[in-house]
Amino acid sequence: MVMPYFSKSYHLFIVDIRGHGKSSRTPGQYSYNIIGQDLKEFLEKVVKKPAIVSGLSSGAILSLWLAANAPENVLAAISEDPPLFSSMYPRIKEEKFMYRLFETAIETLGKPKRDIKGFFAKQGIPVEGKEKLLRMPAFIASYRAMSLELNKKIRPARKYDLLNARFDQRAGLKFISEYDVDFSKATIDGRLVQGFDPQETLKKIKCPVLLIHAYWSRHKTWGLLGALDENDVEKIRSMVKDIKVVKVNAIHDVHLAKPKIFIKAVNDFLQSLDK
Repeated sequence: MVMPYFSKSYHLFIVDIRGHGKSSRTPGQYSYNIIGQDLKEFLEKVVKKPAIVSGLSSGAILSLWLAANAPENVLAAISEDPPLFSSMYPRIKEEKFMYRLFETAIETLGKPKRDIKGFFAKQGIPVEGKEKLLRMPAFIASYRAMSLELNKKIRPARKYDLLNARFDQRAGLKFISEYDVDFSKATIDGRLVQGFDPQETLKKIKCPVLLIHAYWSRHKTWGLLGALDENDVEKIRSMVKDIKVVKVNAIHDVHLAKPKIFIKAVNDFLQSLDK
């Protein structure tokens, strides 16, 4: 969506972190410090010059990790809706909706054969004033799972390129079909943040930072719906000296949901670096 646009002006490196995409699976070895060191080494040995780093979600946290721990390799950091405090143990236990998402992934995708239908069937949306989630209708869960399996047989070379599916939906299917579920386990049992202090990390950042903050709300029963609330954003803002915050009325993956807004925000930020 946004990569073809930026590739016209920048040399892009698209990295699959360990446990994701085409990178190796390393169960038991998922933490921000371990993965951060992987990315630092990539900057040093492959990119070989200071770069602008960018990421979404856990990748957004890693962009901040690099800004703090690899300052000689990072010109600026773009952090797209990082769940910097909300997804971290032990607070994640209080954010019931987020915790449930990870639990559902572990329960259905952690089997020898991933239960994609079960994953969709357990999805739900919090409704204002109600404790129970509004579940995905069973026929939709079945249709999505059947479409995925049929497409794999018909077009094995393009097994996630589903007919009549948006790009973000295809990307989501690819992600839940391939990633190492131990990454989710590491999130809720605390291994992902072992040895990682988010506040100390933020205080170490000297380069310019663009923080893209997606839509969020709070539910009485289910807690935070989103990655960051206003208190989280203010905490980040108070610790990073050179930071620009852009709020976008869009779901978590802003660059997929609102690519034009994402491009403008990043362009404005990058242009400000030259002034």
